[in-house]
Amino acid sequence: MPFLVSISIIKYKLNHIIYRGGFMVKLYFLGKDKRSEYLKKLYESESNIVGSIEQAEYVILPIPFSKDKVHITGEDILIEDLIKKCINKTVFSGAIPKEFKRQMEINNVTYVDLMELDEVALLNAIPTAEGAIVKAMEMTDITMHGANVLVLGFGRVAKILADKLKGLNANVFCAARKKKDLAHIKALGYNVVDINNIWDSIDKMDIIFNTVPTLILGEKRLALINKDTVIIDLASAPGGVDFVEAERLEIKAVLELGIPTKVAPKSAASYLKESIDNVIYNR
Repeated sequence: MPFLVSISIIKYKLNHIIYRGGFMVKLYFLGKDKRSEYLKKLYESESNIVGSIEQAEYVILPIPFSKDKVHITGEDILIEDLIKKCINKTVFSGAIPKEFKRQMEINNVTYVDLMELDEVALLNAIPTAEGAIVKAMEMTDITMHGANVLVLGFGRVAKILADKLKGLNANVFCAARKKKDLAHIKALGYNVVDINNIWDSIDKMDIIFNTVPTLILGEKRLALINKDTVIIDLASAPGGVDFVEAERLEIKAVLELGIPTKVAPKSAASYLKESIDNVIYNR
């Protein structure tokens, strides 16, 4: 009996390693950014990368899926052509526009939008928050310690960002709309700001981080902001800031997208690999 149990355990571990490591699947990679390069390197040691889309079961694309809605990001490949080559295959990417999801469904292409997976979005929030703080340090001539910092929104990125700012002894203000979020902000010891009523505090800020993907800092609110204030917009394009008006008012404002790829591509790649492995293993 012990011998049989041992054999069963060995078989389980062997199968687990094979499938978890991806040895039984064929992968093809596209993407020239650092995160894509690191991700491909992580899989190279497992010898499961094929030389063409036609040979692959799974096609791993860059994130975002496309910047111009014509080509795959960083590649001279038309999206329509790629979809035709991926019939009966599974495509991994992120921030896939709805119209292309529909095209893939029509053409029997299975897609996984990695940025819609909670674990990826949460882990990606870590390098996003760290990169945002680095950008703030580059754009200001003050320390985070003691700075008045406003975080607009209280989603994944905002929560991790606020926590890291607090660790740097910044004077953190968090703005949200929902009563539950406002209570959460108070419970964590941040300064509470109702996002619909930020008039009283916005002029006192040294740095403002926006995570709200709708226009939140328009003409009226920007007019109240001190010209020494720095605004870093982390929301999806086009962001939540009227950048034309900010420039007219001579306020420093930047839209920072794709931070994980810029500041921590190796870590970002490891987060993606874990999630890709989980999807493949569960299928």
